Amino acid sequence: MKTRHRYGGRWTGRALLLLLALMATVPMTGHAQVADLSGVVRDSISNESLPNAVITVVGQGQRTLSDPYGRFSLVSLPHGNHVLRVEYLGFEVRHVPVDIPTAGVIAIELAPAAIELEGVTVELSGDLAQVADEVSQITLSPRD
Repeated sequence: MKTRHRYGGRWTGRALLLLLALMATVPMTGHAQVADLSGVVRDSISNESLPNAVITVVGQGQRTLSDPYGRFSLVSLPHGNHVLRVEYLGFEVRHVPVDIPTAGVIAIELAPAAIELEGVTVELSGDLAQVADEVSQITLSPRD
């Protein structure tokens, strides 16, 4: 003997389709809106591209490197204001404010910066060098 479930049959299928249709029309407010950002990093004086520049989204932890042509992309950034920290050896670090999604493709120019290093002392041990009493001479004469 077959038993019929109280909530089975066609009604359940139709109710499920109606529920899915209603859910499709309601915007998903629980998901953050995101966008991608791309750009290029260049030397501010020579306008040459800077490959392998480090681009970091401050406070987000998202980071990328520029390609051999100085181009970079950051994906799935939440909408709103952000600050990019751009670093390249021999150039000043730059903080660039951006507004997602209105930023589009951006160009970032870095200014060269002098790098100060500590002095270097070279020492030579006596057993590696030989001191000679003779002075080397080089004679230069004009060609005929």
